[in-house]
Amino acid sequence: MESMSGSETVGERPTIVVDRPIEQVFDFISDLDKAPQWAPQMGPIVERSGPVSEGMSFGEVRRFLGRRSVARWTFARVERPRLMELRMRWGPLSGWFAYHFEPAGPSATRITQDLRFRLGGPLAPLSRMITSEATKEETRELVRLKALLEGAPA
Repeated sequence: MESMSGSETVGERPTIVVDRPIEQVFDFISDLDKAPQWAPQMGPIVERSGPVSEGMSFGEVRRFLGRRSVARWTFARVERPRLMELRMRWGPLSGWFAYHFEPAGPSATRITQDLRFRLGGPLAPLSRMITSEATKEETRELVRLKALLEGAPA
């Protein structure tokens, strides 16, 4: 369903069209230093193992119930400028994120995101709910990303 913001959710797949070339969009999203501009819940990045490429890993500082811990992220696949796939592990929570980029005209890019979360142990039944809530947040992030890249207020 298309919304006023230009974003949509296809099944559980947030999708948006950004009026910028595919390489520019891919480069912006893959720049970890820019992530807090469009994903404000992102914590500080630590322990980066190198430039963005397959196998590159980093930590993200998170706070939960007043305690600080580090979520571990790995770039599982990077196919510039078409695909970026990440895996995340944070305590009993593991996540998988894939950003698919495709041209949507001469200078526009369609971004479609897949994501799944899984909780381990007795919390496993909550995995679907966590994925559903995360999908809503990821849709909001894509709207912020579009506004940022197109120069409009979010």
